[in-house]
Amino acid sequence: MVMILPTYAAVLTFGAGVYAAWAFLTAYVVALAGLMWLRYRGGKWRRMRVIEQAAGAAPP
Repeated sequence: MVMILPTYAAVLTFGAGVYAAWAFLTAYVVALAGLMWLRYRGGKWRRMRVIEQAAGAAPP
């Protein structure tokens, strides 16, 4: 919905063409990449436990 509504409004309401639709797609992908980079830089992933330890095993 985040990408569809602005593209729909731009193309039908304002008469923008296919280049505007591609520009919205490009802006969306760049924004997602920026958000993922910020999330990566936050460092929470370093402290996440993906695999549980066995019962009675010593922690690393």
